[in-house]
Amino acid sequence: QAVVAFMVSYKLCKEPISKVYSEATSYKELEFAQPLPLKSKIEIKNLIVSRGYVKFKYHPHTFKLGNHYALVTASGSGKTTLIEVLTGYEKNYVGNIILDGKEIGPNFIEADYVFQDPLILNGTILENVVFSNKSSIDDNALNRVEEIIQFLDLPFSPTFEIKDYGANLSGGQKARLSLARALFKTGSVLFLDECFSQIEKDLAVKITSKLKKSYEMIILITHDKSLVSDEFILIEKLAEVS
Repeated sequence: QAVVAFMVSYKLCKEPISKVYSEATSYKELEFAQPLPLKSKIEIKNLIVSRGYVKFKYHPHTFKLGNHYALVTASGSGKTTLIEVLTGYEKNYVGNIILDGKEIGPNFIEADYVFQDPLILNGTILENVVFSNKSSIDDNALNRVEEIIQFLDLPFSPTFEIKDYGANLSGGQKARLSLARALFKTGSVLFLDECFSQIEKDLAVKITSKLKKSYEMIILITHDKSLVSDEFILIEKLAEVS
């Protein structure tokens, strides 16, 4: 199980969740899990998650494609745990997760996920954003990465070499680099887990605005209400903790 957890944590920063799990099907823990694309809505009913001595009893919630959501609750109130359940990281739960009218079962939601503490790989900025070999990166990808770097105010060229897994980057630069990956892609669902804590507020607002054009549903975890625009549905009561 530890091997699977490491593999997923390592590769999730490189690939969509669906690809991570599809490559893990030889592992017993994941052999029945399949990525399910969201077509309409996610419903959470009677969901209880146990984490050690802590138990989260979630209020009923419905997340609809076409809407964006902000989970703005206190630390330790189950925000990240909920995302881990939806993405298949956390299996120790009871209750109902209903995807497009059907129980999700052992499966998980196909989505992209930006972590609070991103994994940075050795290699160029370009390779970290695109996650591809130099020989397969075309001019279009290079131009897009250059635009994203400029937008994020990163003081590097796409060919800048990252060393010792990000030792030559500041915390804020690592955070912006992880968000560059999401900006480079388009998709259906995106989870953002406290990834703006080391980014200037004005830039964070611009990033979320840009991401809303690329993803059909964003679920943002944050403690800062000022990052939440009117286009986000605010959720301040997520779960009871015992």
